[in-house]
Amino acid sequence: MIYSITETAKLNGLRPYFYLSYLLDTMRRHQTDTNYDFIDNLLPWSSSLPENCYAPKK
Repeated sequence: MIYSITETAKLNGLRPYFYLSYLLDTMRRHQTDTNYDFIDNLLPWSSSLPENCYAPKK
């Protein structure tokens, strides 16, 4: 599962380490929530990801 998330992140122009770190930290902060609307913002193609998740332009 982690490999699939990592490869999808790469295909979407993300830096896998920073994306996974952000993903796990955000999920940890929401673990007691009953509203799961935040999950859409965690997808690798979401425009609301922090800037440090994106790979530098070549």
